[in-house]
Amino acid sequence: MASKTSTEVTDLGVSCDFLLTALVRQGPEVAEILTQLVSPHREDGDEEPAFLASTTARGRRLGASFNQLVEADLQVYAVNSTLTVLRLQRDDLTPALANEIVRLRRKIQGHYLAPNMDGLGLQSPRLRVSKVLLRQGGTIDERFGRDDLDAMLGAKADEDDPFDPRQAAAAVIATTGELQTTVKLIRAAQRDLERARIERDRIKAEHGELFVYTARSFEADCRLAGMRELAAKVRPSERQPGRRAEEEEEAPPPLPEEEGPEAIPGEEDATA
Repeated sequence: MASKTSTEVTDLGVSCDFLLTALVRQGPEVAEILTQLVSPHREDGDEEPAFLASTTARGRRLGASFNQLVEADLQVYAVNSTLTVLRLQRDDLTPALANEIVRLRRKIQGHYLAPNMDGLGLQSPRLRVSKVLLRQGGTIDERFGRDDLDAMLGAKADEDDPFDPRQAAAAVIATTGELQTTVKLIRAAQRDLERARIERDRIKAEHGELFVYTARSFEADCRLAGMRELAAKVRPSERQPGRRAEEEEEAPPPLPEEEGPEAIPGEEDATA
């Protein structure tokens, strides 16, 4: 089993492994007993009962179902990991953009007598939030690319100063672009995570139902064969599809899923 599955899927794997082991190791014995029980009642033309073949087929289908669930769960983990990295990048770029704006603001104030700071988008960044800073960075990009930039800057403090305002604004514009790209990737990863979770939950529900009926079938076979202790061990939980009833009675309260960070409500708007 993969090492990065969620706690819930790991627990389902424990139940599935137990049932599959019982099907493989004790299924032949159960099948032999059932064959002996029904043999005296066979009539001419009846086919040989195939209890073991049925048990084997159910076990293989259940094993394939759990492997599919593991793959779906790993996809959730992978997208969550990507999302974590992107959020860290955003959290690094946000203060970096604020600092670039402050540096540009000081440069403009130092080289011009009365620049139109509001018109240039160079208000002091009080809220260091990506959404706000991206808007300000976009304004700076637009204003420093206009033909009337000199009019907004006004007279230089030193007319012989070779200072180039557009070159000075390049760092702000570049960081704004990086942050904007990161935010877009976060949004895309959030959508990917939502789809991955929906798919994982769909497969988990199907696996839980398959586990229940596979376990019930084998439980019935065990009881018919007189193996009541084994029947009790493989009996499925009624409340937790995919788990055994015996585990449900013994297990401590379930821990939260270990998938990685959850999306914070409203965060998508906060990073827009």
